[in-house]
Amino acid sequence: TGALPSQLGQLTKLKSWLGCYNNLFNGTIPSQLGLLTTLSSSLYLHSNAFSGVFPSQLGQLSSALVSYFYFYSNKLSGSVPSELGQLTTMTGSFYGFSNRFCDDLPSEVSYLVSTLSGVNIETGNMFGTICCVANPDTFTCTPTKTPTNYPTLLPSYSLSPTHVPTLTPSLNPSGLPSALPSPLPSSTPTLPPTILPTIIPTSLPTMVPTVNCEAGYLFDGLECVACAIGKYSNVSKPPFPQNCSLCAAGQYNTQAGVSECIECQEGKLSSSDRTYCKDCEAGEYSYENLECVECEYGRYAPQALENSCLECGAGFKTNNNTGA
Repeated sequence: TGALPSQLGQLTKLKSWLGCYNNLFNGTIPSQLGLLTTLSSSLYLHSNAFSGVFPSQLGQLSSALVSYFYFYSNKLSGSVPSELGQLTTMTGSFYGFSNRFCDDLPSEVSYLVSTLSGVNIETGNMFGTICCVANPDTFTCTPTKTPTNYPTLLPSYSLSPTHVPTLTPSLNPSGLPSALPSPLPSSTPTLPPTILPTIIPTSLPTMVPTVNCEAGYLFDGLECVACAIGKYSNVSKPPFPQNCSLCAAGQYNTQAGVSECIECQEGKLSSSDRTYCKDCEAGEYSYENLECVECEYGRYAPQALENSCLECGAGFKTNNNTGA
């Protein structure tokens, strides 16, 4: 029990694997485990009570891990770090189901898991739902503020030009000068510029109607849309989540537009899309009636077992890496 010691990160000469599973460790996973770059096989952190965000430093194990990376059945939350996509040397299993991960699964991690033989990270998590909705006790949604632009007050000027007439002499036919009265310029007064005030418009609040959808439905901006089978929503007023939630492991539903899911019968597990319940197959075991898990190397199951597989006797081994 208690926190996992960060001093484990000092075991920098550890060559094979590190197993800290099936205990009651809590708190955060130490980021110092990312220093164990000499691990050549596996890292087991599953079936504990770890919480908080997953340390991105574990992506530094990219030159080491080749077989198994298990961190399922904890209470980890937040986004899955994209740095885990650097574990490109892995060829075995990558299990991170039954946590509280949220937001979208990074594309780097999606590509990594597509290349592995055993993968389960989406079951029991809330990918596709923003973290402040999925884990409101841990994350807070921050509204976006829109700045208000006010018009600039510019003076308006009105100028009247002053015209000065030209004095043109007039000659009589005799060639003698004739004294003509000199026209005097007409003085037109110039008006000073007039400053016209600019009226600043008053920002009036826009009345947005309140939308209420029945539980089991989401508002897509135009209308209430029912959640698909295998999913649910218990939110009936804004703010609505972006997506309906997948039923938890061990639950299912066969109807669209429901607010809760149904528990599977004793000894049965829910399918990955949560639309029906099923039995585990040979080479797998039922973990706490939540998920079918493939037997690890050196263990086997001639038929579906509960909570663990059988261990090979002395001098024997399994032919497969997993699922024997």
